[in-house]
Amino acid sequence: NAISAEFQVSVVADNIPENAQVFTLTLSGATGGASLGSPSAVTITVPANDAPIRFSSSIATATEGTSVVLSLTRGVDTSGASFGDISSTATVLYRTISVSATGGQDFTATGGTASFSSNGASSSITIPITDDATPELSEVFQVEIYNASSNSVVVAPSVVTVTIPANDDEHGVVSFLSVGLVRVLDEDEVAARSADFPIRRTGGMFGTITVQWRLEYTNGTLVTTQFVATSGSVTIGNGASSASITVTLTDDSVPEEAVSYDIRLTGVTGGGRLARPDEGAVNASVQVADSDDAYGDFQFASDSQQSISSVPRQARLAFSRTGGLAGSVSLTYTIVYIPPGGQTSDGTTSFLQTSPSPVAFAASASAASATLAINPAAVLEVGGTLMAVITRVQLTSSIPAGAPTPNSPVIGNRNAISLAINASLANGPIGFLPSSLNVLVNESSTAQVINLIIGRQGLAGTATVTWMIQGNSTLFTSGDVGATSGTVVINDGSSSASISITITADATPELDERFFVKLTSISPAGQLLDPQASESLVTIINNDNPGGFVSFDSSLGSSFTVSEGSSVSLVLRRIGGTLERRIVDVLVTNLQATGSFDILPISARALFNVGEVTKPLIFAVSDDSTPELEETFSVTLSTASLSSSFAAALIAPTSVTLVVPKNDDANGVISFVTATQIILESTSSSTYEANFTLTRTGGLFGEVQAYWNVTAGPTPYASDLDPVSGVVTFPSNVNTAVFTVRSLQDQLPENGESFTI
Repeated sequence: NAISAEFQVSVVADNIPENAQVFTLTLSGATGGASLGSPSAVTITVPANDAPIRFSSSIATATEGTSVVLSLTRGVDTSGASFGDISSTATVLYRTISVSATGGQDFTATGGTASFSSNGASSSITIPITDDATPELSEVFQVEIYNASSNSVVVAPSVVTVTIPANDDEHGVVSFLSVGLVRVLDEDEVAARSADFPIRRTGGMFGTITVQWRLEYTNGTLVTTQFVATSGSVTIGNGASSASITVTLTDDSVPEEAVSYDIRLTGVTGGGRLARPDEGAVNASVQVADSDDAYGDFQFASDSQQSISSVPRQARLAFSRTGGLAGSVSLTYTIVYIPPGGQTSDGTTSFLQTSPSPVAFAASASAASATLAINPAAVLEVGGTLMAVITRVQLTSSIPAGAPTPNSPVIGNRNAISLAINASLANGPIGFLPSSLNVLVNESSTAQVINLIIGRQGLAGTATVTWMIQGNSTLFTSGDVGATSGTVVINDGSSSASISITITADATPELDERFFVKLTSISPAGQLLDPQASESLVTIINNDNPGGFVSFDSSLGSSFTVSEGSSVSLVLRRIGGTLERRIVDVLVTNLQATGSFDILPISARALFNVGEVTKPLIFAVSDDSTPELEETFSVTLSTASLSSSFAAALIAPTSVTLVVPKNDDANGVISFVTATQIILESTSSSTYEANFTLTRTGGLFGEVQAYWNVTAGPTPYASDLDPVSGVVTFPSNVNTAVFTVRSLQDQLPENGESFTI
């Protein structure tokens, strides 16, 4: 009698993410006489379940000092399609796992719960990365999710591997050991030809790195000579913090100047890097001392190049430079006179006119000399010596910045010499003193005496000197002087004596007269004449005005009248000497305040050659057709602009006057403007008159008057015209004037009447 029955179908829990699933349950048959009716099948739906939770990626990277954010997804498959039920909230647990990175040291070791909101498909986990200063290679740690809440399931990737990249210069920062590192190399010293430049690696020391270097000039270009190697590389091994660069000079015999180079680190391979300026220096200084006497080895030249002379009285020292010729060098020396039998300590420098000056060697110069004037009064004895010693050599040109103090210049082995004083040097030669070598004498009105001084350097013994006079020009005669020869004595203990020459007087104009006073011999024998000072030239300066005096020829007058278009000859006359050329300027001056120069030339230059006495000058007045009043010109002699050597001496008269009369109708020409006028006879009611205009042509200078009168016509003129005469005045510079004549009434019948004015 039962009409219903039931059975159960269980849905298996499998933790497999699934979307909704539909099943059909069908009755397949009945027994006990029953049959299947409708509906004989039902539909069973299993809703979406077990939504998958996974990381978006299985790997991540995060640098020190940042945080890594790991993304989670829910309810999607690997292609991004929806999968499972996300309608409710969900959670999943997570934790960090140390691998090569250590939790709490390299990252924040943590764990927790990541949550998804209702219908939420994403969430995230943030892990901070620790920032430290410790150089490290690349390190990793992991983050794992597990134990999802109901209706969710953890699927792969459920673990993320996080990489912290290598950091804090794990392979190191390379620089020289210290800032401002300097090494000095010296080719001349075996032990100093090489130097090590230590470099260091700071920061990490992981791995082997190679550091490149090169030598540079201070302008940055590569050095290519002087060193065994000018570039290269050095290796710092794994775990090592330092190495050294060795720089070695090439040993040669070439003189080379002091110089400074830079050694520069140019690159690093193997992961390291070069230091920044605030971390260390990547360049150091290589200072190379000069070598092989680059600036020279200085000493006295050979004995044959050293000398002492008596004419002129001087010592000449020669110096040489061997080795290098680079740079300018100043050489300092001393020189002393040591008397016979004396010691070096007895030396004196008083024999010199001036103290020795340093000797300058220019760059590339291998020789130099010094000439020392010996005091004329110095007593040098036979058997004495001059001793010279080089005391110092100093480089005067600059060396490159940063270069070491030079090893050279140096003083060589031949640093001292001695020069012997012989008999010819002891007293020195005899000659005229410089003040007596060329003497000028003005002839006076009476005889006069001049003294010519001869001298010697030494003071020992008596010397008798013979002299004579010899003319130097045809103008000189023996009558111009007194004695023409003689002797003079320089006494023992004296260095000078004088020769007296008498200059006679006359009144004859003369040019310069020259003669020599010559020293011809000396006794006793063995003494010398100075060939450069054995003659004195005496000049008796031109006198009594050999060029004469110049003036106008007064016999021709002092004033000349010259009309336009004509000329006048003025004569210059020279009085006195005519032995020299003389020049005088002739200047024309218009004496009016205004006016033109009608006289040509307005200036001239007259040359009197030797022997010339007169010089005519022609002055012409131009014919210009311009009305002019009388003009007066002054013609004057002048030497103001001439050299004193040729300027003539002037004597009165030095000026004359030229008068040009007035010309070309200077006061004008008077005439009527019109030749005919008609006048009606006046009546009792009307008076008739005519105005006569006069014109003044030509010059308008001064006030002029024109007189007029009636000269023809019916008489008496006064019965018909009034006035019948008069005067018209033209003021200066006025060219027209007017006078009036009127007719008179006479009550007489008349024909026309004509009158002439």
